[in-house]
Amino acid sequence: MMKMNKLWILACLILGVSLSCTAQQDSLVIGPGDSIAIQVLEAPELAQHVRVTDGGEVTLIVGGHVKVSGLTPSQAGVEVERALKAGDYVLNPHVTVMVEQYATANVTVMGQVIHPGTYPIGTPRSILDVLAMAGGTTDLADRHIVIERHSSKERVQYFLSNESKTALDTNAQVYPGDIVLVPKIDVVYVMGDVPRPGGFPMATHVVDKTN
Repeated sequence: MMKMNKLWILACLILGVSLSCTAQQDSLVIGPGDSIAIQVLEAPELAQHVRVTDGGEVTLIVGGHVKVSGLTPSQAGVEVERALKAGDYVLNPHVTVMVEQYATANVTVMGQVIHPGTYPIGTPRSILDVLAMAGGTTDLADRHIVIERHSSKERVQYFLSNESKTALDTNAQVYPGDIVLVPKIDVVYVMGDVPRPGGFPMATHVVDKTN
């Protein structure tokens, strides 16, 4: 009984990770040139790894051509299910579509980083990984970072904490095609009869006060 309970807990953990990854991917749409994996629960022999054509289609093992460009992975799965049912290949299919590699395999990092530019990423990466690719942030970097999604143009706000544990726990995902903008921190100018007149960057608090 104890062994069965451990197996059940392990299965739940694996399922939870899988659902989390699927939820992250489903915020993006499939585009031409992307490599996707198609799984059919009732017919494992129909599983395939295929690249989306310039016309936005994939060719199934059975079921013909299906247009998936502009759709999220879950929406693409529904279209594949329809094709399989329409051809009477599978009576009631359950299809899963996952993006294995994005064609727009670059991320652009702008603003207050050591080496601004475009960097190759074929799969989603953490914001900390992406910042490390750009050499890290400068002394004038604001810790309120903006991530603009390639597919939806949605702007995601991410706070880069000074505390390593908090930064790792709240680590945001960056997807191929996204733009990461690290703004410049506010500078306070002190003038007059003071020992060190000039401009001084305002330190950002360790804890995010915007929420």
